[in-house]
Amino acid sequence: MKLIIEDDEGRKTVVPVVRDEITIGRNDANIVRLEEKDVSRQHGRLVRESGHYYIEDLNSFTGIRVNGEKIIGKRLLHDGDLIQISEYDLILQEGSEERPPLPFAGIAETPILPQEAVAPPPPPANADADAQARRMAETATIRLSDLRTEQVEVPLQEVPEGQRAKLVGISGKHRGEELLLDRSPIRLGRSEENDLRIEHPSISRKHLRLHLDNGTWKVMDAESRNGVRVNGEPYAQIGLRHGDVVEVGHLRYAFVERGRPFHLPPELTPLAPSMLASPPARTGLWVGIGMASVALLAVSIFLILRNRAEAEIAQRLRAQRESALRSADESATAHRYSEALQGLDAARRLGADASDLKGYDAVEREARGEDLYRDMEGAVAAQDWDRARRLFDALTATQTFYGGKAAEKADAIKAGYVNARVASAARLRGQDNAGCLAEAQLALAANAQSAEARALADACKRPAVQTAAATPSRPARTSAGRASAQEVPRGYDEAEALRLLNEGNQKLVGQDLSGAIVLYQKALTLKPGKRILAGLYRSMGIAFTRQGNMEEGAHYYRLYLPLCSNLSERTQLQKVLEDYDARRR
Repeated sequence: MKLIIEDDEGRKTVVPVVRDEITIGRNDANIVRLEEKDVSRQHGRLVRESGHYYIEDLNSFTGIRVNGEKIIGKRLLHDGDLIQISEYDLILQEGSEERPPLPFAGIAETPILPQEAVAPPPPPANADADAQARRMAETATIRLSDLRTEQVEVPLQEVPEGQRAKLVGISGKHRGEELLLDRSPIRLGRSEENDLRIEHPSISRKHLRLHLDNGTWKVMDAESRNGVRVNGEPYAQIGLRHGDVVEVGHLRYAFVERGRPFHLPPELTPLAPSMLASPPARTGLWVGIGMASVALLAVSIFLILRNRAEAEIAQRLRAQRESALRSADESATAHRYSEALQGLDAARRLGADASDLKGYDAVEREARGEDLYRDMEGAVAAQDWDRARRLFDALTATQTFYGGKAAEKADAIKAGYVNARVASAARLRGQDNAGCLAEAQLALAANAQSAEARALADACKRPAVQTAAATPSRPARTSAGRASAQEVPRGYDEAEALRLLNEGNQKLVGQDLSGAIVLYQKALTLKPGKRILAGLYRSMGIAFTRQGNMEEGAHYYRLYLPLCSNLSERTQLQKVLEDYDARRR
């Protein structure tokens, strides 16, 4: 067996049924996880017992429907049954290897008889079995998403005289009304755009469609609110037979083929005058009174039980709602705002009104602050000071509980950020004075009192002295044409840096931003010359900006700025950086 799952966008997933129990819900612990918000954490389960499959509703919030009917508890499934959970359609289907082979029927096995000798087929021994066989034959793999209106409208065609059928009303004020099916397709519903319009509250605006297919009239549900039933069975689509009772909402119509006799059911046929004239017998009177009493008693019991069930459901929902609100209040008092927000969301799904949720916006704002604070703590633990500082700036602007708590870590974060910039400037000193100066200036912008950052900024402003120690000389060639290992500066590889830059640019074009950044950073460790260094700084600025890391992107743009040889580009980039700094202030 396999479970076919289709979402509201038409994406299909096939899950092989190899377990005796498959849980379904929004929680990660479920075997089948449906992410729609209306799906409960533990919504239902598919179980196999004694060779049969059952779907069970685990007291979910929105319930489970099987072939359009909402179930309570456990329901036996058949191959091809449509299971609806929120916006998802699920179908349990046998694999081709599980289906028994069809019996072979040769042409010569059935003799050809004259028309008058052909006996009509015997009536089914069991009406329920016939209905089930009909369902399996005609709607075994139909799901609601297959019945949506096609992109290309089917042209309207006149139906030949001999194939024109009709729907005859057999209930309510529409009793005896005839709806002629003289064209195909025919749309039926409550709105004026339909070919057959029925004004009744149980009829949807677009309820169903009838069309002639190879001589057979077929009725197709148009995803109506109350569905379509034929002879009491719900169908998404089915071919009609003479005498079938089609239930459209709360109204009933009989399908009548042309030239075939049809009589209203006896209970709807008016009484003959002779029957009205004859006085009722006394025995009949007492029988009628007894039957009326039994019916009245049954109705009373039904109403009492229904009211009791509704009261129990309402009481259970009220208790769950109050529990969720109480839990949310306790979590908010303990400054666990993310938990409090989950409790309020649960209370809202259970029917909480506006007065119960009056503090929802404040809790949601505090929960965002809590999330930012947790992320900031993680960045500090990982010593990612750039990210920690960005999160700190965002958090202190929220004016929340955790925004105030973040102020306690302001000095530590600033010190970590400044130290990281100073260390980076020290590494670049003497090799890339422009980059060294940019790093030192970033440290001074965060802490103008940093003596180390000031000293590095002053040192990097002076032109580098060309010495044997500071400037790598071209390595001498040996007799074999190779450079001596002692004469090559550690990590220096211009050709490899250029290769990594080009490979990173290819990943940048392909939107693999993380992969590109890794290659650029690796190239920087090879200490390339100014031309390749300029390309690396420029590409890293682009990659970080596209990632949404604006501060890191601006940092590398600043490093690229003094190396940029294009005057127009340099002027434009300077203006962009000035605008960015103005927005931050």
